[in-house]
Amino acid sequence: WPGPPIGSIGVSEHVISPAGPYSLMASLNARRSLSWRRCPQSGMQMVLRDGTRPYVVHLWQRPDGEVVARTPLDDHTTAALAEVRFALAIDDDHRPFLARCADDELLQQVSIPHRGLRPVRTSVAQALLHAFCGQLISAREAWLIERRITTRLGTVHAGMLLPLSGEELRAASPAEFVRCGLAPRRASALALAARNLDLDRLRDEPIATAIARLLREPMIGPWSAGVVALWGLGSHTHGIVGDLNLMRLCTNLLGRPATVADTRRLLADYGEWAGLASLHLMHHPLAHRRNHAA
Repeated sequence: WPGPPIGSIGVSEHVISPAGPYSLMASLNARRSLSWRRCPQSGMQMVLRDGTRPYVVHLWQRPDGEVVARTPLDDHTTAALAEVRFALAIDDDHRPFLARCADDELLQQVSIPHRGLRPVRTSVAQALLHAFCGQLISAREAWLIERRITTRLGTVHAGMLLPLSGEELRAASPAEFVRCGLAPRRASALALAARNLDLDRLRDEPIATAIARLLREPMIGPWSAGVVALWGLGSHTHGIVGDLNLMRLCTNLLGRPATVADTRRLLADYGEWAGLASLHLMHHPLAHRRNHAA
């Protein structure tokens, strides 16, 4: 991606050196979102917010691996850039994880072609919605429900939807979630969690405290907590236990129908990198191969 022409008025340009191998393209391809879009021949645009203020960031990666970010040129530039760095996980040096992959037969197959893969993060509220929409249904159906709810509740800026804030999610009723396709029990549990949790400040809590608070809420189990941890809280330590792709991977590895406990045991081996290991293992060929063990 060569990036747009230099000399735009009203923007500040920043060159970011990723900590360790990083691929903006691979990271974007790993997750669909309403909050960013690709621009032909010039990288991508992402819409974020600094508090209540929305802004657009233009991003592209140079051949030398450096990432260039254009943010609005105003008093909020420093805060905007910090949010960009967090959203891209660009300062999280995962070379210790990659070194571990070199001795791991399972991860060797995915760590080399996906060595620059990192989660592209969103707001905690959006990550929580993503978790509730994805519980025990197909990825396509979950995506459609999340899109409907985000479109209904969210704010459009520059043609893209801002990640939901805790306030926006808290203001919705269970009936609104149901009208968008969420099952009634999940709709009630989501509305309750949005009221009980201060989602906009949950990142400020120690990760163990944040996870414990999430797990106290009805219908939030290890899978949902892991989703929020990886994509909302910015933690690599909690695996996506029970993920359907990981269940399929374990089924093919074990030659029998896998259980949630099998995925927990698989991810436990990766310790502090269990969340990132989840993301990489979801791309393993065996995670997408049909099996007949069931």
